[in-house]
Amino acid sequence: MMDSDLIGQIIISSTFGVGRVVGVEKIGADDRYFLVVESVDQKLRNFIPMDDTKSFRTLLSKEELTKVVEDLSTDFEAVDYDSKKDRINYFKESSLFQDMENIVKLVKELNQLTDRGSVEDQIFKRLTSSLAAEYALINEVSEEAANEIIEIALNNA
Repeated sequence: MMDSDLIGQIIISSTFGVGRVVGVEKIGADDRYFLVVESVDQKLRNFIPMDDTKSFRTLLSKEELTKVVEDLSTDFEAVDYDSKKDRINYFKESSLFQDMENIVKLVKELNQLTDRGSVEDQIFKRLTSSLAAEYALINEVSEEAANEIIEIALNNA
């Protein structure tokens, strides 16, 4: 997608939530370009580096999002890590990328952890909140209802 094609688009990131791209600005001495994103729910402006395309994505279609929720209820084989620290670092790093297949995998894996620590719990809540915000916006339901739908799907896994 060309940079100018993003203007007017609604994008999502687990770090800033849902927002509409309202422009592009060059900031700093190194002339780095940033997307200017106005938050849909808080009317705040965020500046997202244009070269950081893995940290945001455009919204899914209703059909794609329905498939995501269905995928949340499928089984997932847990991964073995050398240590809890390695596991936490994996989740921290992987949760920065907004590829939906990756997000579904992370949410399912975090949901199945019986010894999820506070950092992993924060990542899980951030990812599921982001999914709920997108689901609510696309399906025109409350975020509370969207959270319940996601929770039901995860509990059916």
